Amino acid sequence: MLGLGNSLSQIGLVESAGAFTDDYSVAFDGAGDYIDLGDGFQSTFRGSFSVSWWVNFDDATPGSTNNFMFGTRTDSNNQIYAGLTSAPNWVFFTEMNGVTGPSVNVSSGLSGNSATGWIHVVVTQKNNGGSNKPTKIMYINGSAIATITTGLLDGDDQDAFISTQNVYIGALNVEGTMNSPITGKMNDFAIWNTDLDADAVTAIYNSGSPTDLTENSGNYDNSGNLVGYWKFEENTGTTATDSAGSNDGTFAGNPQWDSSTP
Repeated sequence: MLGLGNSLSQIGLVESAGAFTDDYSVAFDGAGDYIDLGDGFQSTFRGSFSVSWWVNFDDATPGSTNNFMFGTRTDSNNQIYAGLTSAPNWVFFTEMNGVTGPSVNVSSGLSGNSATGWIHVVVTQKNNGGSNKPTKIMYINGSAIATITTGLLDGDDQDAFISTQNVYIGALNVEGTMNSPITGKMNDFAIWNTDLDADAVTAIYNSGSPTDLTENSGNYDNSGNLVGYWKFEENTGTTATDSAGSNDGTFAGNPQWDSSTP
């Protein structure tokens, strides 16, 4: 019996050690803080994909410029980004390609300070191929806010998307230069190489409590499609570990670990 008891204790210790925790986020001061992910994820953004993150804006009414939550811009027409606009104060997402010129925005409809506090954002994009327009859906706190299949960008254009600049979290990388950072906190940033369905998004939102995206659970069965996943649980140093790939993020400026989480 003693041996059995020891075995059970050891199993319990292993499970406890590997348990998911969400104790920390990263705070950005809006003056030059960002995290460099070390990759532009070109192949991912050329196909169907999804991006998920939690954000808490210090002030959800930005000034005269946009505040970018993440993004990469290789040149004026090859870029992908999400932010909070200066007017009309919407969370938005855009992908552009050099062939298309202007592309498609997806706006959340959250305006002014109604976007304060922690919110969960998911953007899914399905590449419908050929001359068909991609389908973008934005979810806020588990609910689909906007769906759009329009604009100049089509499947062929998306297939040719160029992304030679690294993705920044907390700002937009404009041809190697940080641009328009946010003032606020971000948590649990993830990229998949598939367009998540609505049930999966609801499961990830998990009634407002982040969950481990490396493990399938309930209606979330897309852990195998994760390209990158930054939990921000280190609480020390200047590296954000990629829990799903090999692209650890590097702090630039002076982002701070923060104990505020959703």
